Amino acid sequence: MLGLAKRRPARADRDDRDRVLMRPNSLCHPASLMSSLSAAVFYAPDGYDTGGKRLLGRQAAGEGFLKAVLRYSQCDRLYCYAYDRPTFDQFQQQVRSWGLDPQGIDWLPASDPQSATQADVLYHPAPGLGDLAWRRRLVDQRGYGLCGVTHTTASRAAMESIGQLAIAPVQSWDALICTSQAVRYSVEQVLEHWSEYLAQQFGQRPQIAVELPVIPLGVECDRFAGHDTARGQEQRQQWRQQLQIATDDIVILFVGRLIAYAKAHPIPMYLAIERAAQRTGRRIHLIQAGWFESDRDEAMFKETMPTLCPSVNGIFLDGRDHHVRDSIWSAADIFISLADNIQETFGLTPIEAMAAGLPVVVSDWNGYKESIRHGVEGLRVPTVSPPRGSGVTLAQDYYDDRINYSTYVGESASAVAIDIDGCAASLVDLIEHPDWRRQLGANGQQRARSIYDWQVVIASYDDLWQQMRDRQVTAPERAPVIPGRPAIPTLEDPFSAFAHYPSQILQDQDTIALSANAHPTQVTLLRNIWPNRIGDRNRLTDAELVALLDRLQSGDQRVHQLIDWWLQYHAVGTVNPEVDREIAVDQPVTLRRRLYLTLTYLLKFDIVQLRPGAIETSDRVHR
Repeated sequence: MLGLAKRRPARADRDDRDRVLMRPNSLCHPASLMSSLSAAVFYAPDGYDTGGKRLLGRQAAGEGFLKAVLRYSQCDRLYCYAYDRPTFDQFQQQVRSWGLDPQGIDWLPASDPQSATQADVLYHPAPGLGDLAWRRRLVDQRGYGLCGVTHTTASRAAMESIGQLAIAPVQSWDALICTSQAVRYSVEQVLEHWSEYLAQQFGQRPQIAVELPVIPLGVECDRFAGHDTARGQEQRQQWRQQLQIATDDIVILFVGRLIAYAKAHPIPMYLAIERAAQRTGRRIHLIQAGWFESDRDEAMFKETMPTLCPSVNGIFLDGRDHHVRDSIWSAADIFISLADNIQETFGLTPIEAMAAGLPVVVSDWNGYKESIRHGVEGLRVPTVSPPRGSGVTLAQDYYDDRINYSTYVGESASAVAIDIDGCAASLVDLIEHPDWRRQLGANGQQRARSIYDWQVVIASYDDLWQQMRDRQVTAPERAPVIPGRPAIPTLEDPFSAFAHYPSQILQDQDTIALSANAHPTQVTLLRNIWPNRIGDRNRLTDAELVALLDRLQSGDQRVHQLIDWWLQYHAVGTVNPEVDREIAVDQPVTLRRRLYLTLTYLLKFDIVQLRPGAIETSDRVHR
């Protein structure tokens, strides 16, 4: 249908797509070559947990990254950036479950924009750096670098988060790691389209500041036992006995989610393997290790395989089981993955197969084009998709919510074809030439260790983070915050945005005096009415309020006098030894804000008043 690729290319593909921004394993840096560097990892359990019922590729990648950064990073200090203490506790528990010690990793509360400035880099396990860049702008744009990573780029949320990089306050010391050249091209296309639009709208193309380095996902190569090791041979024998597979039988392995519309449609694989079985006459077993999204999916897979692939023994295993995920590779002779979905960007399982010493047969699709060199580590099967413009209606239906994401990627995948006969020919070649299988498997192991082992990948992260930290010092700041203007245009102080509403704005020269409701009994009555507690967290505490009213008992005060007293109150700890309270150290600007909000609150309930003559008409000029 699509034309066969050469069955045994004389050499590997040597195009630029094979290159990644990595250092060879021999160049892993010693700690002595690294200047002081600290990094914070944005932790949300869903991004790093593979123990749930729905095991997703981003979770497997996230768990692998977190383990690796704890083991191999040369950073002097690591932090956990999480929204609350229970989440940080969960982080510590997860780290301990891996046999690692979380001691020395401090919690940075994500609810505090200032906290991340303790680190040089904040790593986020997703591409959405825009919101984080706006939050950083509230504090200090040079405070730390932002580092994200791509997974799927097909969803509307992912596309929008990438597009935000064209207008968000990202800096040249920020980076969005692309796990493959394929995904980098997708990201660049989105940013190019945004830039073209902004140029049309405003007459000038924006310069996108964020760096787009290519660093692949990694695997822990030592986790996988090759066929030439005692552990691998033992695992092979155990699995084959358990699954009743003879020593000379051929086992083809697929690992991944078993879902036709979101990962890889199984029918091309079934048809190709059946043809290979017919042509070779060998007893073949197909192990599919994964999990089903639904009972409907499970029924489709299990009913379709014996119908379309009757000569092959089908075996389904739960790929969420850690024992299966770690050792099933040893039972196999060939790994296969015919990905056909636009949400695929890298492809981790072929790398795991290479680490296990298996030759791989994959579709010539997405990141597989870069990780698998045709004829060296495995064989790539040609693919074809419709011409540009064929999916305009599909994209519009997805944008308008007439279809959901699963339907969008499923309908897209239904128009991507795999060369079934070419795949069958590749399988036949590997089945009939065991020495070639072993050679490709050995090549794959070497490539996995030199490029995709987590120790190598994390060294590249360290290098990138070091470069980002260095640029924080030397590179010019883009769009610095204008004094007196909101750091986030859509998040203006309400008392600035609506300063034209009131008759008067409280001024430092205004005079404050006690009023009719200043008696403690009346203050307590008013304070105990529940709506009057709204906003308490931004005002003086009850104990501090008592001290303020005591201060006014001695006579009227101008606002600036109360500010001076309030700042001194915090400097000495208390002005009234009988007031039992704890006062946290706070910045003068924040203290002034709290006092202003408290004074107008007291004015609202006639606990204090402005002296006669202080209030002017609405014609007063607002500041």
